This record gives sequence, structure tokens and C-alpha cells, in this order.
Amino acid sequence: MTKINLLPPELIERQRARRQTTIVAVVGFVVILLLGGFYVLQQLKLSDLDEKLAQQRATNEDLAAQVNDLKRFDELIAQIRDREELLVTLLENEVRWSGVLRDLSLVIPSTAWLESLEAAVRDPLVTNVDTGVIGAADPGIVGAITFTGKADRHPTVAEWLTALEKIRGFLNPWISESILELVGDIQVVQFTSSVDLTGDVTVEGRDAP
Repeated sequence: MTKINLLPPELIERQRARRQTTIVAVVGFVVILLLGGFYVLQQLKLSDLDEKLAQQRATNEDLAAQVNDLKRFDELIAQIRDREELLVTLLENEVRWSGVLRDLSLVIPSTAWLESLEAAVRDPLVTNVDTGVIGAADPGIVGAITFTGKADRHPTVAEWLTALEKIRGFLNPWISESILELVGDIQVVQFTSSVDLTGDVTVEGRDAP
């Protein structure tokens, strides 16, 4: 069966245009809805990111505060290390004289006695008189002691010299003078001796095993 459209062509064209306009409007509305939905989703994501960023900033501030608190301990540790280094410097070549005197009292012969004792600790740096250059002194020698005393005879002085050599930290014992003299009616030997001191007589050396 054949359909015959009796409407004027202008009316048909109008209807076609109206349908196209409606389709375009519907499509535009759908596109706007999609864009709106996309915008809302992006806003939600942005809000979530802002919240996470705020939380991270708060965490960073807490960590920064903790780091600032810990800096006090770093400063204290640095101060302790500086004081330890200063203490080591102050104790360098410091002779433990109480130990030295005790060792001397244990080895001096019973028939000898000391009249004087002169001790000196060497500066760890020395100046070369020829070049003027400052350098380290002999690291094995930290000082020296000079003794003057009396003994009943020369063999006793030799015994004293041998005893000095046995004391830990004493090196190069030497008799520079040993002469007979009269004290009233008694003949005695006046002697002068010396000995170099090694690091074994220092505080660090005495504490070492």
C-alpha cells in the first residue's frame, strides 16, 4: 500500500528542521550533563587532594618540630665531643707525678737519699733554631727529671742508676756527677743524675694496660 503525503513541502521542511533542532538540543543537554558530571568529579578529586595536602603539611610541620627538638641533642653531642677533645689536649703529656714519686720511693737504695728533684715536661712542639720551622718534638720523650742526692758509696749510686732503668716510663738514666765529700766526719758520695720520661708516665700511659 503506497502512502501519499499531501502536506506542503514547506511544512515538511519545517518539521524536519524542528526535529533536527530538538535532536541538537537533546545532544547539547546530554553534553552539558556530561561536562557537569566531569566537573563535579574533578572538584571532588581536587577537594580530596586539598585535604590530603593539608594532612601532609600538618605531618611535615610535626616532623619539622620534632627535628627542631632533636637539634638540641645534636648540639649537646657536639659540645660533649668538643669538651672531650679539649680534655684530651689538656691531658696530653700530663705526667702522673704521684705514680712517678711512688715508683721512685720503691726503688731508691736504702743507703741513698735524694736532696732535690727537678722535673720538666717538654712542649709537644719545638722550633728549629736553624730554620725557624715549628715541628713536633720527639714523640717518644715527654719530659725529664734531674736528681741530686747522696749515697754511702759509689756502688750505691750505680745501684740507683740501675733501679731507675727498671721503672716504667724512665729512659736513658745518666749520672752526670758522682764525687766523694765529707759531711762532718762521714764520707759520702754526692751525685747528680737524670732520666728521660716517655709516654708511659703520662695519664694516658699509666691508664694503658
